[in-house]
Amino acid sequence: MGERLKLAWMKLPLAVRAIIAGFAVLLAGIVPWSALASANLQLGSTLPWAVFVELAYLAGLWWFLSGKGWPKSTSSVRRQSLRANAVGPRLLGWSIVAGSLFVSTLIALRVVGWLLVSVPPTTLEEFALLEGHPAWTAVPLLLMGAVVTGIMEEAAFRGYMQVPLEQRYGPEIAIGVVAVIFALAHFPSPLALPGFILGAVGWGLLAYLTDSILPGAGLHAVADAAVWIWVWGDRASVASLLTTSALQGDASLPFVVAAGLTVALGIAATLAFWKLARVRQAERLKR
Repeated sequence: MGERLKLAWMKLPLAVRAIIAGFAVLLAGIVPWSALASANLQLGSTLPWAVFVELAYLAGLWWFLSGKGWPKSTSSVRRQSLRANAVGPRLLGWSIVAGSLFVSTLIALRVVGWLLVSVPPTTLEEFALLEGHPAWTAVPLLLMGAVVTGIMEEAAFRGYMQVPLEQRYGPEIAIGVVAVIFALAHFPSPLALPGFILGAVGWGLLAYLTDSILPGAGLHAVADAAVWIWVWGDRASVASLLTTSALQGDASLPFVVAAGLTVALGIAATLAFWKLARVRQAERLKR
């Protein structure tokens, strides 16, 4: 039975296998955390016990995805697909600079989107679940959620999905395909779709240039944590942003400021990525 499944799997086109593997990794990380966090809140406990359970589970999942454990026959493929490679000091430094500017651009762009048109604040419904819970319950759950999302999205999309596509079709096609899949997987509105695609391209480029998901996973988690804590801590202001339209003159000045920041940060991020690519090339020539 096992051999038949293996043969059937290998008969699938590589692109299909990469996409299935990526989503399998994503679901393996996200679904258990969602269940744990929901149970923690619904049971009424103020102790964020789900965080400790998830840390143990996430460590075990990472251990497996990085090539450890059974089956040994897939150990090398799992390790290569995860792409959790160590990054040299100079490359790491520029990856943090480029990634931080890129993340800042995305946040500014999100604010631009919020100010551009009035949208129903349905994105805040998840945070409503935390109402009535003390900060020592809500904050650890939000931080753990950001860690899970950052690590598992990078492992799934920029690791298990992008790596085999890079090897077969090259980085340009791989990053582009994964970016579209990543964006669609978040079920964004048509207005938000370009931002999700741009974000996925940046994360994919960062993983490719560093040959590692580690810088991206860390920055991704920090970005999600910053936004989520902000939204949770000041839902009224965020709701106001969502329901205010600069096109109607309600927030023309904040819109201009946010748009200007987006452009300035975007240019700085582009230059930093260019420098990161140069550093990567220089380090490759040393080998």
